[in-house]
Amino acid sequence: MLFVFFFYYKHWNEDLFCMITFDLKKLNFPIRRKQQIAFTALDNQKWVLTVLPTGYGKTLIGMYLAGKAGKFIIVAPLKALVEEQKKSFGEYFDVLAVSGDYRQNKKIVFDPGYDGYCMTYEMVFQLIINPKQRTRLFPDISAVIIDEAHLIGDRSRGPILESTIYLLEKFCPHIQMLLLSATVGNPQKFATHFNTELILANENERPVRLQQEIWDHARYSKHNEKIDVILNNLHMLIEEYPKNDTMPNMLIFCGSRGESEKLCASISELYPHITADFHHAGRTREQRVAIEDKFRNGDLNMLFCTPTLAMGINVPADICVITSVMRFNRLLSQKELLKASELIQMLGRAGRVGVKTKLFEIQGGKKIPYGRAIVFVEFDKYTQIKEMMEHPIEVTSQIPTKLKYILLTWISSGIHHRKDLENLYRRIFIEHPDLGIFHTELEWLKKYKFFTMDKNGNISLRHIGQIVARFAIHPRTVLFIQRIKAKLNSYEANITPAQLFALFMSCDEFVQNIRINEDMDKDALSNAKYFVNSTILHEILYSNADKWYLKRMAQVKKGFALTFDSYLQQRYKLDPYKKIRYLGKIGGDAYLLREQARRIIAATVALGRNWRYGKVLNALKNGIELSPPIFDSDIVELVAIDTIGVKSAVLISESGIKDKKTFLDANPHYLAQKLTRIKEKKNADLRKYHAQGGKKIPLWRGISEKTLEKMQNEAAKNKTPKNNKNKGKPKKTLLDLV
Repeated sequence: MLFVFFFYYKHWNEDLFCMITFDLKKLNFPIRRKQQIAFTALDNQKWVLTVLPTGYGKTLIGMYLAGKAGKFIIVAPLKALVEEQKKSFGEYFDVLAVSGDYRQNKKIVFDPGYDGYCMTYEMVFQLIINPKQRTRLFPDISAVIIDEAHLIGDRSRGPILESTIYLLEKFCPHIQMLLLSATVGNPQKFATHFNTELILANENERPVRLQQEIWDHARYSKHNEKIDVILNNLHMLIEEYPKNDTMPNMLIFCGSRGESEKLCASISELYPHITADFHHAGRTREQRVAIEDKFRNGDLNMLFCTPTLAMGINVPADICVITSVMRFNRLLSQKELLKASELIQMLGRAGRVGVKTKLFEIQGGKKIPYGRAIVFVEFDKYTQIKEMMEHPIEVTSQIPTKLKYILLTWISSGIHHRKDLENLYRRIFIEHPDLGIFHTELEWLKKYKFFTMDKNGNISLRHIGQIVARFAIHPRTVLFIQRIKAKLNSYEANITPAQLFALFMSCDEFVQNIRINEDMDKDALSNAKYFVNSTILHEILYSNADKWYLKRMAQVKKGFALTFDSYLQQRYKLDPYKKIRYLGKIGGDAYLLREQARRIIAATVALGRNWRYGKVLNALKNGIELSPPIFDSDIVELVAIDTIGVKSAVLISESGIKDKKTFLDANPHYLAQKLTRIKEKKNADLRKYHAQGGKKIPLWRGISEKTLEKMQNEAAKNKTPKNNKNKGKPKKTLLDLV
C-alpha cells in the first residue's frame, strides 16, 4: 500500500520534491525530464525561459514556482487567459484576477490575504510604472510568471511586455521570473538577452505525438462556396471514423462567428449521431464555460469555435481543424492572414496529455496515443502556411515602434535621468539599437513639454506626460485633445455627447486602423449619420472640406457605429424615424476599439475638468465604461443600475427622472402609472407608422410597480467588490495536480 503524505505548498523544499518525484514514479505519473531541469533551475533562484511544445506541461512548472514563492503574479495577454489561469491556479492557491472583466478587483489588489494574482500585461504594467503602487505591492511578490512570452515580438503588446521585464529587473531585483512559451524562433538569443536559463524541447519531444496535415483546395469566390468546401472536407474526415464509439472529439476553428454557427447546424443535421455545439464571444460567459466543460468531459464530439479559444485556454482535443487561415478584420473591412503564433496555438490544442483519446497507433505491439492537427488552405497559401508551421518567427523588440509612449512610462516609473533612459534603451532586444531614434523621440517629447529637463539631464514629468503614461495613449493624441478643447471654448452652439465623442475620436490613434469599404460599411455610416453632425466637425476641425477630411469623417462615423452598435440596436431600433440597421456580429476588433475610445475619453476628462463641456464629457466617460457603451447622458446613471436595461431607462428618463437619487425618491405606484401613459403614446405612434406601410417594429413594453420596487431596492444597495471564491478553500497537493 502506498502512503501518500499530504502537505501545504508553502513548505515545499528540495528533499520533499525528491520524495514526491519518487512516489509519482511508483504511481506511473513521472515528471518529465525538462520539467525536472526547470525545477532545479528555479530552486537555484535563476530566471528561467521554457520553450516547450503545447501539451508538455508548462503550467506545472509555473505552479511549482508559485508553490515555493511567498507571493506570485501570473501575467497573461487576454482576459480569457486570465480567467483560465485563475481557474487552474485557484484550485491550489487563493488567487485574485485583475483584468477588464474584474476591473473592480483593482481596488483590493493590495489585500495581503491573497497568495497570488492573475493579471493582463497592461494591468501589471500600470502597477509597475506607478511608484506608489509598486512599493505597496511588489516588495511582497517573490515570483512573476509570464505566459505567452513570445508576444514580446508582437507590435501592439510587445513593448509593454518587454518593458515590464526590464522594470521588474531594475526596481524589483528580488523577484524571480519564469517565461513560458511554445513558439520562439530564436530561443538561444532570447534566453541570453534576458539572462535566463533555457529549457528547450522540440516537437519530437511532445508527450503525445502531433500529426500535422495541410489539406489544400481550390480558391472559392463566395461565402456559400466556402461553407460547401469546408463541409466536404469535414465529411471526408468524419468518414474515416464510421463507428460512433471510435469517433474522436474534434475542435474546429472557424473564420467567423457566423461560420461556426452554420457549420455546427449543418453537421448536426447531416450526422444526427454526432453531438456538436458552437463557442464564440457572442455567447454569455456562463454558456461558454458550460460548453467548454461538456467538451472536456466528452459530452461533445465536435466543437465549432473562433480562434480566441486557442490562446492557451485548456480545451484539449483528439483532432484540431482550422477551416480558414484568413480572418475578416471588421475595422479594416478586409481579410488578413492569421499570425504564426495564433496558428501554432490552435494546432497545439490537439494531442494533449490527460485526454481520453480515441486515436492510437501501434508501436512495438503497444497502443500509443497521438493527435491530429489539420489546416484547410487555398492552394496559393499552401507554401506560406507550411513555412509558418515548420519555422516559428524569430522574436525581436517592438519598443522602437512605440518609443514616445514607452519613454514616458519609463520616466513615470522613476527613471529621471537622460543617461539612465539611454542605458535602458540600449538593453532592448535588438542586436544594434538605433540611438538616433532614441534621441529624436526624446527631443520631440521635450519640445512639446511632456517633461522638463535641466542641463545635467535630470528629467521631471509634467501633467500631460503623466496622462500619457496613466491612460496608455499616444502623446500626439494628448496634443490633439488640447487643441480641440481650446477651439470648443470659443464655440457657441451646443454639442451633444455623440458629437463630442466624434470630435475627440478624430485623432490618428483612433482612426488609424479603420478602413472604409463603401459596400461593406454603408450600414455603419447610415447608423452614425443620425448622431454625428459632419458640419460641426468640419467647423471645429478643418477649414477645407477636401478628400482627406471626407475620408476622416467616414472613419470617425464607422468607429462611432462600431463602438455603440449594441446600444443603437437596443434603444434606437424602436425609433421608426431612425432606420438603425443591424451590422452583424462584429467580434473582438470592435471590443479593442471600444477600449481605446474609453482610454481616450478618460484621458480627456483627466486633462482638465473646469471646462465648458465638462459635464457632457463626464457623462460620456461614465456611459462609455458601461457594457454596452452608451452616449446619451440622460440615462447613464439609470443604466448603471444592474436591473435597469436600456429600454427601461429610456422610459424612466422620459418621465422626468434623470439620475439615481430622483429614481430612489420616486413613488413606484405613481411612476408605474406615468410610464404606462408614456408607453401607450409611443405604441400609438408606432401603430400609426405601421398603418402607413412602415417597417414592422416591436411595440414598447411597460414596467410594473413590482418591477420598479425591485429596481429601486437594487439601486439602493451599496455595491462592493465580490470576495474571491477561492478564499478559505482547502489546498490541493502536487499529487492531486498531476
